[in-house]
Amino acid sequence: MEGANNAVFISYRQAKSAKLAHRLYDDLTRHGFDVFLDVVSLENGKLDKIIMNQIAARAHFLSLLSPGSLERCSDPEDMVRREIEEAIRLERNIVPVLSDNVNFYKETGHLSETYCKEYRRYMGVSLTLKDFPSGIEKLRSFLKEPNYDVKITPTPAAERREVEKRVAEVARYPAPSEAELTAEEHTNRGYGYYLEGNLERAYLDFNEAIRLNPKDPISYYNRGNVRQDKGDIDGAIADMDYALKLNPKFADGYNNRGYAYQIKGNLKKAMSDYDQAIKLDPRNSAAYSNRGGAKLTKNDNGGAIKDFDQSIRFNPNNSNPYHGRGVARRKKRDRKGALSDFQEALRLNPNASGTYFELGVCYFEMNQFADALRNLELYLQMAGAAANPYAVILTQQLRGFVR
Repeated sequence: MEGANNAVFISYRQAKSAKLAHRLYDDLTRHGFDVFLDVVSLENGKLDKIIMNQIAARAHFLSLLSPGSLERCSDPEDMVRREIEEAIRLERNIVPVLSDNVNFYKETGHLSETYCKEYRRYMGVSLTLKDFPSGIEKLRSFLKEPNYDVKITPTPAAERREVEKRVAEVARYPAPSEAELTAEEHTNRGYGYYLEGNLERAYLDFNEAIRLNPKDPISYYNRGNVRQDKGDIDGAIADMDYALKLNPKFADGYNNRGYAYQIKGNLKKAMSDYDQAIKLDPRNSAAYSNRGGAKLTKNDNGGAIKDFDQSIRFNPNNSNPYHGRGVARRKKRDRKGALSDFQEALRLNPNASGTYFELGVCYFEMNQFADALRNLELYLQMAGAAANPYAVILTQQLRGFVR
């Protein structure tokens, strides 16, 4: 196979699809394709000019999707987001490669509106281990179709040596074993169940992933999240401990262990873990949000607002930091700012019962009693028996003179 039409760029989230990406690389290379799979930039955690130029130098762009692959695409500087946007801008032959249990429309919803619409125009290929032979054959047939009318920009002469070095770096990595590939598939399928709220099936998949590949920190991390959601906080901490033992630079592991410590009331350990998560990943929106919540508990409202600001900067589509910042602003008597934050939090997540409670209290403090009553009643309907006793008392008082 000759010409630009045999050149392929593989885009993937390392924590989700590293094993599958390597298997694709090996298969396509054996079948005569010129494949670029970056591992250097991923390890360094930075996006560089060479990556963009390699997308420009290749007709085909394979976008590996598994549950959670695009979650971080709310951050404009996210590497996977930047790669997808560049491929769309250059009108590459984009082929979404779909793993087991991925919800294509939900996953692509993490992209910006314009690029989301464009991305969804492309036909995807399902690729699971069970049906890998037929799936990869279908993928190769897509890539062999002639006459892709795309403008190819050859690799700049000054970058050729570095590109060759990166290609050689991929070849240095051992091919993933069947056990590793199967474990990765169980991990991704389990995360899909986790996103659906099916904790039992998620737990079973994560257990199987750990059995198949006990050296993968992601599976312990995911199982720890399930245990935390089921109320087994000590079990969650134990899983996060082991994940961090396997990968001491795992920022999300520190963040989620910190949250488990916060649930147990150990703010000192929680803050230490949040600090470490942010040190390792300065754009970790969730860690800023969680640390802001811990600062709220310590009545450091100014510090909390700064952390929530950063969280929103890196992920403006998450309701939690808006809610937290609203609470901090209300405590500082910036009720207008708090009102704006609570309203944005509810726009992003209309089912957040606690935000209706905070919004109701905020309206009450602003002497807007009808609005306060309306939001508190919504909160009581949603919270049921778990409702805050103060909300019950305040609602009863408001009913006495609003109606």
